[in-house]
Amino acid sequence: FSIRSRKGVGVVPPVDPNNQDTSILTGSIDISKMDMYPEDDPRIFSLNGAFNVGNRGLVEFIEVFKNDVEYLHTIITATQEKSIPSPGKGSMIYFDGLIVAHSNEAEWNKFKSDHTNEAILDRIVKIEVPYCLELDEEVKIYEKILKRSNFNAHIAPHTMQVAAMFAILSRLSASAKVD
Repeated sequence: FSIRSRKGVGVVPPVDPNNQDTSILTGSIDISKMDMYPEDDPRIFSLNGAFNVGNRGLVEFIEVFKNDVEYLHTIITATQEKSIPSPGKGSMIYFDGLIVAHSNEAEWNKFKSDHTNEAILDRIVKIEVPYCLELDEEVKIYEKILKRSNFNAHIAPHTMQVAAMFAILSRLSASAKVD
């Protein structure tokens, strides 16, 4: 699996509402081959969409609810019928993969409150991922990020702990149980 070389992991970024091109999801037609083959010939398909790349793997929708609902209908056929529409006039293409979508809470609540989204909501399993609230774990996250970076400046002692403490304290909310 590799996101960089597009093997087994398909990524769908949020798209412009004025130009929601489904070729990002299902691939496109190679126009250069249209003069050699008929319109419905599978050899003219360029199966480079996220569902094609993520077949037998993972398809990730980034900020899924920023897209129009019509753009998300491919999720319904992928989950219900285990197939996706092919580019052009071809038949459906088999899909067997895991679809992971993430969003913020406000967009999820807005999407969930619209009763016209019922078909997609029936196929969603919501998994809440809370913020990290343990200091040691937050420090480990920062250290992991710094190890991968090219940042070579000196970091003062306890800087990571203070930054982690600030991040954790900013995530907490006031409790009514405190005296």
